[in-house]
Amino acid sequence: MHIHQQENRGMLTLRRSMLMSIVGGLLELLRPRGSIAAQLTPSSTPRFSSGADAARLWVGPIVTAVRADSTLTDGHYGLVENLVRPGAGVPLHVHSREDEALYIVTGELRVTVGDLQRVVKTGDLVYMPRNVPHRFQNGSDQPARMLVIFSPGGFERGFLEIGRPMRSANEQPPVLTPEDQQRMREVAERYGARWL
Repeated sequence: MHIHQQENRGMLTLRRSMLMSIVGGLLELLRPRGSIAAQLTPSSTPRFSSGADAARLWVGPIVTAVRADSTLTDGHYGLVENLVRPGAGVPLHVHSREDEALYIVTGELRVTVGDLQRVVKTGDLVYMPRNVPHRFQNGSDQPARMLVIFSPGGFERGFLEIGRPMRSANEQPPVLTPEDQQRMREVAERYGARWL
């Protein structure tokens, strides 16, 4: 049994390392292109954030954990992990302040970006530039897990405002009232996004 636990820990360490490499690559894709000197100048003090630091929240029917708040990254980006249950998704909307990228960790989602529509699966990346309408939906019978990067950061703070704490792993999503939906729209608009 002890050997299997070590193997499992080793696999988790490898998986974390791979995810961090992927996230680093995604951030490189999203980084604004300026002068070489500006790209080489360190902009902040290194920081760490533990996985235990991110509370799981219900944002509508989606379980959300803000992994890197823009205050941690000096505003450069926000990193969010989403667990999208079967049938769940987000309506068509558009961001005016940030670009967004989705990296599918497990599962699959139907994603619409502008006039393009694709089913994206484990290991796929979707880049969604600001001012281009987009949405996603889990049409499968399995949950999908994804990492979402907002660049520059800030929009992830809206999830902290509207999210409801998740109390247990087998809890059902809260039923959204019309008032809840209106509040979600208002918070999104305050952060520069508009539902279409």
